[in-house]
Amino acid sequence: MKASIINRSGILHKALLAIFVFIMLASTIEGYTKGLFLFSARWQLIGYLWIFLSALVLILFISSFLKFWKKIEGLVKYWLGKLPHLRSLSLIIFLIILILYPILTFGGLSKHFAGYFFRLSVLWLFALVGCFALKSFYRRESIKTLFFVALMFIGVSYQIANYFRFLSDNPFSLGWSEGSRYYYASLPFSQTLYGLELPLSFMHPSRYILQAVPFLVNGLSIAVHRAWQVLMWIVLVAIGVWGLVRRLQTEKSIYSLLFFAGGFLFLFQGPVYYHLMISAILILWAFNSKKFWKSAALVLLASLWAGISRINWFPLPGILAALIYVLEVPFNTHRDSWKILKRPAGWIAIGLLASSSAQLAYIPLSGNQSFKDFGTSFTSDLLWYRLLPNPTFPKGILTGILMLSSPLLLLAVVFFTKNYKKIHWSRMLFIISALILFFGGGLVVSVKIGGGSNLHNMDAYMLLLLTLGGYILFSKLSLDKKASNSKGLTISPFLCLLLILLPVFWALASWAPFPTLDKEKLQEELACINKTTARITQRGGNVLFFSQRQLLVFNYVKDTPLIPDYELLTLMEMSIAGYEDYLSQFHDDLRNHRFDLIVGYKQYIVFKEAQDVFPEENNAWVKNISVPLLRYYTPITWLRYTDTEIYVPREPTELN
Repeated sequence: MKASIINRSGILHKALLAIFVFIMLASTIEGYTKGLFLFSARWQLIGYLWIFLSALVLILFISSFLKFWKKIEGLVKYWLGKLPHLRSLSLIIFLIILILYPILTFGGLSKHFAGYFFRLSVLWLFALVGCFALKSFYRRESIKTLFFVALMFIGVSYQIANYFRFLSDNPFSLGWSEGSRYYYASLPFSQTLYGLELPLSFMHPSRYILQAVPFLVNGLSIAVHRAWQVLMWIVLVAIGVWGLVRRLQTEKSIYSLLFFAGGFLFLFQGPVYYHLMISAILILWAFNSKKFWKSAALVLLASLWAGISRINWFPLPGILAALIYVLEVPFNTHRDSWKILKRPAGWIAIGLLASSSAQLAYIPLSGNQSFKDFGTSFTSDLLWYRLLPNPTFPKGILTGILMLSSPLLLLAVVFFTKNYKKIHWSRMLFIISALILFFGGGLVVSVKIGGGSNLHNMDAYMLLLLTLGGYILFSKLSLDKKASNSKGLTISPFLCLLLILLPVFWALASWAPFPTLDKEKLQEELACINKTTARITQRGGNVLFFSQRQLLVFNYVKDTPLIPDYELLTLMEMSIAGYEDYLSQFHDDLRNHRFDLIVGYKQYIVFKEAQDVFPEENNAWVKNISVPLLRYYTPITWLRYTDTEIYVPREPTELN
């Protein structure tokens, strides 16, 4: 990222002031319309302060067009130059800001931060303080640059803190499927934990391999397992982005930090799942475009991992390696461009072969009897309407990803428009083809029933686009040597603002207060489950946990043998895929009262309409799971706090 992009733009500071005016006015209006500034006498004072700040910023914005503005800028620069070199104090102040902002937004005052523009206005003010603190470290950098860095890193701290809601010792599932993940992660240790040799998961094997790591130490609590998963979310994405920063070898550390923070926030808006980052990390950190066989070995390893991850990631390691090669190697060093393309073609072929082989090898090694279970992705319905804004994902998959990636796409368009004569056509063709391939593939996977609630299936496209954007921003995309020397890319202030601000603004839109738990109620409901299951198991009965199975994994429910069949995620996958053999067996087991007790979420016989969230998934579940379950079993206890219900077989007279 060239310094001239940020530092030498006369328009940029006016644009920042204009945005600040809008944010302050919007947050003031929001505060009064939602009653925030009428909440108490203290908040009324804050409301008056917001009105004053809005007026002050508006005056500054108008003044920026007047002649004496340069004198104001000169005075600011003069006094900034007089700031003492209190590096330790400045660092402490900046760290306090990074910690304080998420505490305010998610802590005890979180209910006051429900308004998006109020969160944004506080972020903007904190970033202003943060940029002055950073000035002690970066004396030669402009306030605008340091403001962007402060803004980005406060956004990063907010994004990280948003995942801290999962740091909980609640024995019950924190979300619909959260508890199920720990059950599937425990399967490699099933003999030790359950006394059974169980097959491994046919869904997302690589994710559960990583989640299984804490099971290497016996007796760790669910809180430790949750902390491990949060750590993987944060650290693996950070390592991947830093690997890209390291490849770019930027001249100034301040721009490395800025790109790192922006890349981190960008990937989290998918989000790119942590287990998929392993493949990317191997390539970004160790790939060498000059060493074919070393790079081929890396592609092989990364592709083996991708092969047990997700099908649309099968070609990613090879194509990512090929993309880096195409970006780094000018094609006019050889007369025949096809000779150069042999290397990337080889890596792609090796990657596809390795990932496909890994998937085929995993199927029998996992212990699963049915190969058909691994093909649910190919038989599920495609819900194309989710490409556009809809109740399940209000942004829409297509519209959302275009919005999120528009700054990087515009950057690429501007660059290639200005340099298309300096880059061999085959290089541009490969870059465009790779992006289109993963863009289209991500859209198809996203609209599969069961998905489409966020952009996480667009992850491979996002990773490739971020890589391309980094090479363009830092002028690391090698132009063909026959072309005249380039003076670097000049980016408009508008595009600069989009590149920096959009990831932050997008991240701030994701907000919910941290849940407060009534531990007494949790223990009461846990005791009720233990008491009820004990009565059944003492007389040799079978107890099925189709959800909340983590209660067995972590021994919250005592002396209850695991029945591995019919777990929540598998039931849902088979239900939306319409696997009649599996569902028929489930219905037969219910009809024959195979289970003396069933524990799971309360079942609601509610068929949703198109205007509801996840209507197709809900209706498939109700039809295939809820209705048969309630036909042959009756609820005896509803644990309202966790929405868990206990079922027993219906009497013969009820079945007629």
